[in-house]
This record gives sequence, C-alpha cells and structure tokens, in this order.
Amino acid sequence: MLYIEDSMIVTARKERASGLRAAVGYYAAFVVLGLATASLGPVLPRLAEQVAVSLGSISLLFTARSLGYLTGSLGSGRLYDRVPWPAF
Repeated sequence: MLYIEDSMIVTARKERASGLRAAVGYYAAFVVLGLATASLGPVLPRLAEQVAVSLGSISLLFTARSLGYLTGSLGSGRLYDRVPWPAF
C-alpha cells in the first residue's frame, strides 16, 4: 500500500515539474517573439540609411510583416483544422 502512495507522489511531482517546464518554455517564447517584433522600430532609421531609401519607403516593412503574419496565421489555422489530432 505504501508503494502505491509513493508512486502517486512521484507522479504528482513529475506532473508539476512538467507544467513548470511548459510555463518557462511559453514565457521564453513570448519574450523572444516580443523582442523580434519590437526590434524593427528602433532599427528603422539606420536600416533606411544603410540601403539608401527614404524612411517612408522602408516603413513598408511594417506592412509587409503584418501581411505575412496574417497570411501565415490564416494558412496555419486552415491546416490545423484539417489535420486529425489524437484525442487526449
């Protein structure tokens, strides 16, 4: 009887550790995506100078990035709906 209780405690600890790893992973992904998204704004004037175009022209990068994100999200959503996922 003691063995079953011990294994339940070990299982609970493993589940808690697994949840903590997932939370840390999600947090890290959120930070990395935030850094990638925010990096274009401060770099924009230097980038325009580097490629010798006006700041107005180089600002189209924001539009291109947004359109790419929108297209990718729509495509991924449609793919996610079509793929049969196993029931948990």
